[in-house]
Amino acid sequence: MLDQLANPPLQYRLAPFWVWSKPPNPAEIDRQVREMHAKGLGGFVIDRKCSVGTQGPSEELLSLIQR
Repeated sequence: MLDQLANPPLQYRLAPFWVWSKPPNPAEIDRQVREMHAKGLGGFVIDRKCSVGTQGPSEELLSLIQR
């Protein structure tokens, strides 16, 4: 049990909000995902501020999220 406290499974680690004020380029997404993984984060939640004021996410934004 103490082992799991020192090195918890991914589903119990931090998962920060990742705010996109504009759609990032694919290379930057890859770099940031690798960095978050290397730092031991359990995932992330994309907060897509770049679609505020629209009827929903654009096709471009959806394709970036689905990568």
